[in-house]
Amino acid sequence: MEVSKIDKKTIIIGICCILAIGFEIWYLFGPRTDVSDVRNGADRVAGNIQSAKEQQQRAAKSIGTIERGLESSAKTVENIEGGVDSAKKSVDSASSRIDESKKLTGSSEQLIERGESILATIRQRGKK
Repeated sequence: MEVSKIDKKTIIIGICCILAIGFEIWYLFGPRTDVSDVRNGADRVAGNIQSAKEQQQRAAKSIGTIERGLESSAKTVENIEGGVDSAKKSVDSASSRIDESKKLTGSSEQLIERGESILATIRQRGKK
C-alpha cells in the first residue's frame, strides 16, 4: 500500500516540475508586449493544469481499483487456505477412523478364532 503513496507523490511532483519548467520557458521566451497574449498564455497554462489534474484523478481511481482487486484476491486466498485446512482435518479424521476400524477388525478376528477354537474343543469332547 505504501508503494502507491510514493507513486502518487512522484506523479504529482513530476507534473508540478513539468508545469514549472513550462511556465519558465513561456515566461522567458514568450511575448511580453501585449497583455492579451499574457492572458491567453495564462488561460493555456490553466487548461494544462486542469488537464493534469484530471489525469491525476483518473490515475488515482485506477490505483483504487487495483487496490480493491488486490484486497479481493487476498480474501480469496484466505478462503482457499481455510478450505484446505478443513479438507486436511477431514482427511485426518477419516484416517483416524480407518485406524480404529483396523484395530476393531483385528480384535474381531481374534474373537472369531477363539470362538472357533472353543467350538472345536466342544466338538471334540462331544465325539468322545
